[in-house]
Amino acid sequence: MQHKGGISYYMQKIRFFAAMAVATVFALSQLSAIGTVSALATAAPSGLPQTSASLSLPTAKADLTKVTEVIPGGDAIALRLTSDGVIVLGFTDEDRDNPARAAGLKRGDRITQIGDVKIDCNGALSDALNQFGGNALSLKYVRENKEHETTVNPRKNDDGTWQIGILIKDSTAGIGTLTYVIPDSGEYGCLGHGISDPDTDTLFCVGKGDLYPAQITNLRKGQCGTPGELQGTFGYPAWGVCLKNCETGLFGQLDATKFQERETLPIASKSEVREGSAVIRCTVNDDDVEEYDIEIVRIYRAFGGPTKNMLIRVTDPELLEQTGGIVQGMSGSPIIQNGKLIGAVTHVLINDPTSGYGIFIENMLNSAA
Repeated sequence: MQHKGGISYYMQKIRFFAAMAVATVFALSQLSAIGTVSALATAAPSGLPQTSASLSLPTAKADLTKVTEVIPGGDAIALRLTSDGVIVLGFTDEDRDNPARAAGLKRGDRITQIGDVKIDCNGALSDALNQFGGNALSLKYVRENKEHETTVNPRKNDDGTWQIGILIKDSTAGIGTLTYVIPDSGEYGCLGHGISDPDTDTLFCVGKGDLYPAQITNLRKGQCGTPGELQGTFGYPAWGVCLKNCETGLFGQLDATKFQERETLPIASKSEVREGSAVIRCTVNDDDVEEYDIEIVRIYRAFGGPTKNMLIRVTDPELLEQTGGIVQGMSGSPIIQNGKLIGAVTHVLINDPTSGYGIFIENMLNSAA
């Protein structure tokens, strides 16, 4: 099916989860008049046939302070992220003698090393504990961006393996929207807000990440009090890597040849953004990128933090009929005004799904630098 941008992709489908599971999205931070709800994330899928390790990406990087034009996105994307270390979700028991609790670990800590072994996944932690047996071990972990070191005394399970009494995770995955691509270097930005781990309410620290195309397979329409949601599957092959997760989005590098036939758009500074009509680009059906009308209701140049720089409202009858407005999974949808890329969608108002917030593109590029 052709769409307004003339963009179409053929993707081989692979399931996001096992056959009985449904893929979910990296949710937009959901706002109401009284506060926020932390972002949603899910366990990473396994068995994808190709990761970004097989890609040949450009070696030259752009000077982001001098970038004046980019390729606008709007594509549905799937991200699989592995943490730098393993995240402590909680403890297996409330016993004061729990080894991890006795060592001073807390929920949300990120374990990066045990003894002289670097911990980069759940399996590495298990292997290291069994390698050293019941010996007291030095353990390095990160809490609130500061590295700490403690000593932990493992205990033996009934099955003969050694453990320290914690529940852990090492990855997350989901669906969002591509915001921009820099033509020559393939550097990209997406989502317009960071991904927080829902179990610990901390920003997910990316060790490795792969970017895939996504195909939208299901849509739940938004209603007052209940945000809508895009659901989909990972596409094949991988497009690129994810290198950074910060407050204003996720950033990395992809194979820019996939976008070489698209037109570029100039970047608008935040001083150029005006209240009034604009459009967003997003994918709500299959893999088709389309443009939809919105209105920029209010601009917050000095307030609103790094991600809530403009209040927007969907006015396009087609999008309102399909989605009810802004839904989870549209994070990162580029906002275009007067032929320039001005920002991206970041939030939805829970009590009014026709409205939400957007970030200035200037803020995203500053963070990517």
